[in-house]
Amino acid sequence: MKNFAMLALAAILAGCAAQRGPQLSQAELEEVNRPLLCHGTDECGKMWQRAQVWVAAHAGYQIRVATDALIETAVPPDYSMSWGFRVLRVPLQGDEQRIAIKSSCGGIPLCRESRDTVDLNFKRFVGAPT
Repeated sequence: MKNFAMLALAAILAGCAAQRGPQLSQAELEEVNRPLLCHGTDECGKMWQRAQVWVAAHAGYQIRVATDALIETAVPPDYSMSWGFRVLRVPLQGDEQRIAIKSSCGGIPLCRESRDTVDLNFKRFVGAPT
């Protein structure tokens, strides 16, 4: 009976992992790992606004902090299937800035999308030309 329960649990987890969608291509993985950069007050301000809109639409939790340098939701508890986010706006040299996201889902095997897919969607939305 114990072996049956372990086998059933393994099948459930495998089924959940299979539902996480297709694997990202090599080009998409490179895009995920490429920094999201902006230049100048206007471009960076627009991208930062889009970052807050995206987080509000995709997080499983309300935004707790939203400043001109940080957007943050609650951290998902273990076994949560909802995403939480921490987004930083980091000044670099000159008028360049980097927008970096840290995505977390309490029950990674239970989450519908992979972290890479979530981060790619964020970067594509925030970095889209206006």
